[in-house]
Amino acid sequence: HPMNQKPTYDELEKKIALLESQLNRQRKSRQDIEKERYYLEQAQRIGKFGTWEYDVIHNTIFWTPENYKIFGIPEGTTVTNGKIMEMVHPDDRASLEKHWWDTLKGKSYDIEHRIIVHGKTKWVREKARLIHDDKGDVVRLIGITQDITYRISTEKKLKDAERRIEENQFLKRELHRLSGDKIIGAEFGLKDVMEKAAMASSVESPVLLLGETGVGKDIIANHIHYASSRGREPFITVNCGAIPDELIDSELFGHEKGAFTGAISQKLGRFERADKGTIFLDEIGELPLPAQVRLLRVLQNRQIERVGGTKTIPLDIRIIAATNRNLEEMVRNKMFREDLWFRLNVFPVLIPPLRLRREDIPALVQHFLDQKRNELKLTETPSLADGEIDT
Repeated sequence: HPMNQKPTYDELEKKIALLESQLNRQRKSRQDIEKERYYLEQAQRIGKFGTWEYDVIHNTIFWTPENYKIFGIPEGTTVTNGKIMEMVHPDDRASLEKHWWDTLKGKSYDIEHRIIVHGKTKWVREKARLIHDDKGDVVRLIGITQDITYRISTEKKLKDAERRIEENQFLKRELHRLSGDKIIGAEFGLKDVMEKAAMASSVESPVLLLGETGVGKDIIANHIHYASSRGREPFITVNCGAIPDELIDSELFGHEKGAFTGAISQKLGRFERADKGTIFLDEIGELPLPAQVRLLRVLQNRQIERVGGTKTIPLDIRIIAATNRNLEEMVRNKMFREDLWFRLNVFPVLIPPLRLRREDIPALVQHFLDQKRNELKLTETPSLADGEIDT
């Protein structure tokens, strides 16, 4: 307005309305910020993670309330790197400090470590995004700290359970080695098979057991393993037809933590667990072609890589495979790799069905009668009438 000219009533009214509108917008913006902060705090409480910011230039740290809660420090306490390092588990301090300085040089910040809170050990995961200046130097880190104690505890329980399972399997193997399974027909109808099994147990070549379903290929595989120089080492069985296609690599070769959704911990595959011992690949004819390629590489190189890993793991294993299918015909029909068949078919053993070795029936009948006597706790084994078996 020109000097000494007073604003009109309408102009004042418009100015007041404009100010009120600006105040309302500021008030709404403040309410939105408060709402966002409330939701963020709730999300942090639910997810047990806190956010933080480290100013590299001024060497200051900002923590949200959940961060204080994770570390067990009163909210609002001034936090320094030295204070945090005092709470880190002594065994983790050197690696955390190295990781921190590597981060300030430009590397990504993502680490899991332990802290001591009121005398108790907690596991935390810290992850941060680096903020650089125009020169490319790190000036700030904006990150999260998540309490992963429950996850680590669960992983440990899983590993302990797997170890107990392995120990139980070892005890079963020892019991089997000391007592042994009686193979009915070893002196008659399966005599040729047992002679070949004895030869197979004395060499390291792959063995391919052929025969119909139910002829006892798994029992012969067990016998070959326990009679071999590897008899005190692991005997790991894989039913190739029972593993979903998408899980085959993980089951056979294992995976690293984070290799895929749900891989919360490292897992040893069947091949790695069979190291120094024998792996029995049952129903090998059911293995999909892509998995056959990867199996062939293992047979050729005697080494594996876990899913999601880059480290090559050497193996010392004996391979026994079994199938009830005609692999030669599958090779002709392009359903089974010819080079894999050649690798597996070094020492084939054909196990005949019971209908082709009727001379074993009397011994088999007697075996079942003895089993039933033990189940019923009878003092004597029931006998069959003369001529009953012949009918």
